[in-house]
Amino acid sequence: MKRHPHRRIVAACLSKISPSLVWVGCSDGCIWRIDWTSGSMEHLAVKRENPLMDMTVQTVRIGRELREILVTSEMVSQASQIMAWEFLNPSKPNVVKLHGHDSGVGNLRSSSEGRFLAGTCGRSIVIGNLTTDPLRSFEDLKYQFYSFDVSDDIFSFDLRCSPQRSSKGSSASRDISTAILDLVVGCVRGAIFVYHDVMGRLRGAGKSGSSEGTIKPRKLHWHRKTVQSVKWSQDGKLNRTLAACMLTHTR
Repeated sequence: MKRHPHRRIVAACLSKISPSLVWVGCSDGCIWRIDWTSGSMEHLAVKRENPLMDMTVQTVRIGRELREILVTSEMVSQASQIMAWEFLNPSKPNVVKLHGHDSGVGNLRSSSEGRFLAGTCGRSIVIGNLTTDPLRSFEDLKYQFYSFDVSDDIFSFDLRCSPQRSSKGSSASRDISTAILDLVVGCVRGAIFVYHDVMGRLRGAGKSGSSEGTIKPRKLHWHRKTVQSVKWSQDGKLNRTLAACMLTHTR
C-alpha cells in the first residue's frame, strides 16, 4: 500500500470467512484486501468522490450461501450514507445504499449474519434491523433504521447479539430473527451505558426514525476520563459479561 499525502486508514477488519484476510478502508475511498500471512494486497475500491468515514465487515445468508460483504459509511456534503458492497467480481462490485443520515455515522458494527447494523453520531445511536429475510439476492438487502440519543457524546461503542431465552433460562432458538440486541456505549466524560434488548424496546415504541427518550440504560460510571474502548466479552458462558478498556488522554 503506497503512501499518499491525503490518505489515512479509517478501518481495518478481519474477514469473517477467511482468517488470513484483512479488509482495510482508507479516507480517500480506497479499499484493500490484504493477506497478512503472505503480504499480498488487492486493491478493490471503485473510484468515488465520497470520503470514507468508517467500515465494517459482515456475513449475510443469500439463498443457501453465506457471503461476506462490506458496510461503509461515506460523507456526502455534511450528511452521510451507509452502503453495502459485495466483491464477488473485484473489478465490478455490487453496491446497495442502505441508509442516509443527516450527519456523519461512525463506529459501525454488525451482528451475526447481518441481522443488525449499528453506528454512532455525536450523541446518537443509529440501528438498522434487517427486513428482508430470507435474502434471494444481494440487491434485496434492506434495513429499517431507528435512532435515539444518549446524554453524553459517544466515543466508543459495541453490540452483542444473543439468542432469545425461554422462561426456563435455556436458549429458545438459534433463529436470528428472534435474537436480542444489547449495546454498550463509552462516553467522553467517563460514563458507560448498557442497553439491553434494544430492538425489543424500539419495536415497543411502535415507530422507526427518532425514538429519543424511549430507551433507558444502565449506567456504569467507572472513570472521570474518556472511555476510549469498550467491548462485550465473547465468552458464551458469560452471557452478560462486559470487558471494558478505558484509556485516558495524556495531554
